[in-house]
Amino acid sequence: MHFDVLHEDRGYIIRDAGSSTAEDVQEVEANQFASNLLMPFRILQRDAAAYADIEFDIAVEELARTYEVSVQAMTLRVAKLEKWKP
Repeated sequence: MHFDVLHEDRGYIIRDAGSSTAEDVQEVEANQFASNLLMPFRILQRDAAAYADIEFDIAVEELARTYEVSVQAMTLRVAKLEKWKP
């Protein structure tokens, strides 16, 4: 994602207390990339339609199980779907 930066084998980045504060740009970008990879928006929209008549929490749990992601990750992703917007 950072084509302007020369990458060398620099080891690895260890997550710390600040990793989940959404302050580290690379961490935020990595999370967005993973979300798009594991839960493609258009496919998720289609799959979520099958749960139109099911309670939100149950639908999220089922979708999380289907996509093999955490309920928290799925909750954040489906919150962006038109069906569940307030």
